[in-house]
Amino acid sequence: MGGTYTTKKYLYKPDVNSTGWGTLFNLMIDILDRVFDLAGYRRVGATPDRWYPAGMRSCAALTTVAPTANVLRAYPHIVPYKTTLDKIAVNCTTLTAGKQRLGLYADDGNCAPGARLLDAGEVDTGTTGVKLIDISQTIEAGTLLWLVVVGNAAPTLRATPANAGSPILGYDNTLGTDAAIGWSVAYAYAALPATFPGGAAVITAAAAQPAIFVRASA
Repeated sequence: MGGTYTTKKYLYKPDVNSTGWGTLFNLMIDILDRVFDLAGYRRVGATPDRWYPAGMRSCAALTTVAPTANVLRAYPHIVPYKTTLDKIAVNCTTLTAGKQRLGLYADDGNCAPGARLLDAGEVDTGTTGVKLIDISQTIEAGTLLWLVVVGNAAPTLRATPANAGSPILGYDNTLGTDAAIGWSVAYAYAALPATFPGGAAVITAAAAQPAIFVRASA
């Protein structure tokens, strides 16, 4: 049976045979092809050494925020291609003595963080600047990740603006103005737990949110 690969090389479209069975199949592949394009820029390509913040839909420019201490926050990051993430970072714009801990969680199947994939460690916010951690985490195509941050102080960090977050969790039943864009839960600063804590509340797009950046190496 012949066929062709789409622009996403893991999606293969068979030739339509005389019975036409491939028509519907190929239509579904075309839909998948377009869906993956929604975050298709999040990969190594023509412009290497580019960083992508979790949970951001679109904005003209980033802003800043001083997130409260001892709150574990999780934001979505869709990986459309198999890739290896080699760095994770935040940008401290106004120092406060303390630490921020970064990591990755897998989705639990219900659009929420579940099992810990990586506790990347902590960065020092007693000085300003980009605070990065070297990692090596291979992620399969089509994966929904949750990037997390928790601190023991409240430095000012580079942030995604209000209403720039991806409305991955939709709206509540009041059908109001603020979409749900992530999860947060009280958590005394420590190593990241093996499973994201229960009792988390949705984060809405009403306020700026700390930007957690990752870089793809392959």
